[in-house]
Amino acid sequence: MWVFFYSQIVKLEDLRLSKSNQYPNTSLIQIEGANTKEEVGWYAGKRMAYIYKAKVKKNGSHYRCIWGKVARPHGNSDVVRAKFTTNLPPKPMGARVRVFTSGCVDAGFSW
Repeated sequence: MWVFFYSQIVKLEDLRLSKSNQYPNTSLIQIEGANTKEEVGWYAGKRMAYIYKAKVKKNGSHYRCIWGKVARPHGNSDVVRAKFTTNLPPKPMGARVRVFTSGCVDAGFSW
């Protein structure tokens, strides 16, 4: 049995924007536990998942997942830039995203 440790205290904020451009391949995500750039930097490289429910069952489940990775901090506060395998749709703005803080741990065996 595999056990994943994740932190569900993150919120999808917005796409990365400039004065005249939108960058849909980069999402801004707020991590509520971290307050400084150094604390947020710990999450760099961690995997994240946006899990949602669809109406049509696919592969035996109604739940689907879009995987991503924390790229780098954004500014000096608790916001990070994240890139997902496919660009996120507009619907999950303000929704929660799971950040997997450690790799998978096999709970059935002890080393």
